[in-house]
Amino acid sequence: MAQKIVLTGFGPFRGHEINASWESAKLVPDLWKNDKFELVVEEIPVQYEFVQTKMTEKWADLKPAFYVHVGVSHIAEKVTLETLGHNKSYNSPDVDGKFPSNNCCVDDACEELRTMLDVEQIINNINCDCLENESKVCISCDAGHYLCDFVFYKSLHSSQGKSLFIHVPPLNKPFSKEELAAIIVQVLEEVCKQIGC
Repeated sequence: MAQKIVLTGFGPFRGHEINASWESAKLVPDLWKNDKFELVVEEIPVQYEFVQTKMTEKWADLKPAFYVHVGVSHIAEKVTLETLGHNKSYNSPDVDGKFPSNNCCVDDACEELRTMLDVEQIINNINCDCLENESKVCISCDAGHYLCDFVFYKSLHSSQGKSLFIHVPPLNKPFSKEELAAIIVQVLEEVCKQIGC
């Protein structure tokens, strides 16, 4: 029986009525060829409360082997793999105009959590055939102190580090949704290698 990977993208929010993260993530199942893993692909609303109260419970019965969350970043020029989630200091309201309670993701938890993955190795493997100025993926340790960071921390905390966050640029800046989906598949393939498949 195939293990599961949960793959999520975000719904619309200010300035991103068409969210590149969901537009690309929802194309991934059609490109996925690894029969050892089943992808569970879903859209997450840009709401702190949903993430706080429902997100981890939503997939608890699936017992996924790994979580990969995708979000859009207006400053990203490449597909950016985040290594670090932050527990506090969320500085922007969600689509409902709300902040998380106590401006914190998980009460009485440490300030930062890291993915268990060797992200540099993933980036090297994907970019190995690219010229320096043509590389597709890069690394970051600042997921932005907004919903992306919040989801990443919550996921890292509940899965004991079995999570990755991917920031994608807005559509066609420079990648189309199809190109983004293909890069996400490459990342997922590298994740599968590292978690034992």
